[in-house]
Amino acid sequence: MRTHDFVAVGVGPFNLGLAALSAPIDGLDGAFLEQRPEFDWHPGLMIEGATIQVPFLADLVSMADPTSPFSYLNFLKQRGRIDRREVSQEPTTSSARSRGSTGPSRPTSPAAHQHTAG
Repeated sequence: MRTHDFVAVGVGPFNLGLAALSAPIDGLDGAFLEQRPEFDWHPGLMIEGATIQVPFLADLVSMADPTSPFSYLNFLKQRGRIDRREVSQEPTTSSARSRGSTGPSRPTSPAAHQHTAG
């Protein structure tokens, strides 16, 4: 009988993240079990023609190891599709001029303007 370090049941988002993060660990022996013959995202839950919007950092790998070859951030970086301005709070020259601002951008949501009594 074979003994594994871990067994993951179901190949959903969490266990896909587990697979990606455990892949580079030498000697770690994991087994992933799935009853379906192929991966299917939200089977039977989506209305035909609908798309699901998931934050791009919700891949469960990027936040734990952004350098992982399985992370979305690394995917973008390796293809030259990510830029410092996209991940910083520094406005681009054109957006700063349009606002008349020279400092970093600030949130403008209603929650950012709420104050609590203290």
